[in-house]
Amino acid sequence: MSAKNSPVMMDVIFKIQARIEQTQIRGAAQDFSTDTKLAWLVGRVGNIAQTTRRKDAVLDVTCCAFTWLESLHLSDMDILQRVADERARQRELFTAGKHNFRVDSPVVDWTRKLRVLTEEVGEVAQAIDQLETSPRSKILKRYFLTELIQVAAVGVAWLESMEGK
Repeated sequence: MSAKNSPVMMDVIFKIQARIEQTQIRGAAQDFSTDTKLAWLVGRVGNIAQTTRRKDAVLDVTCCAFTWLESLHLSDMDILQRVADERARQRELFTAGKHNFRVDSPVVDWTRKLRVLTEEVGEVAQAIDQLETSPRSKILKRYFLTELIQVAAVGVAWLESMEGK
């Protein structure tokens, strides 16, 4: 992974991996259909707004995205590299003025972060819809994978903002 990865991001990644190891979600992700995985992810996103244990809810969403990526036969290192690259891209977009706030900022309200995460999950759903009509399209498969990586990266960024809380 890149030298640009912060120690906070690496701590978050470690916690995600530990949570995945402690639960049975890896096996579930292997067995679920694509639509069930999407429903599973959406349900966990909804939990963020329903709880005061927001950090745990965001961690659950992020673990769900990571295990979905694993079920696509990506190695842990490949997932970590792609998420790290996406986090770097997010920081560059903010620096360039293309995003007006950073999800990894502890001062940004959780509701704004939820909007970003929800938008990314919607793009995963859109990619699934497009893949149904052209299941062999390599472009659409890459689009789907990119959107799922973005969900994972937004979750990581949000968790970074909560470290130490």
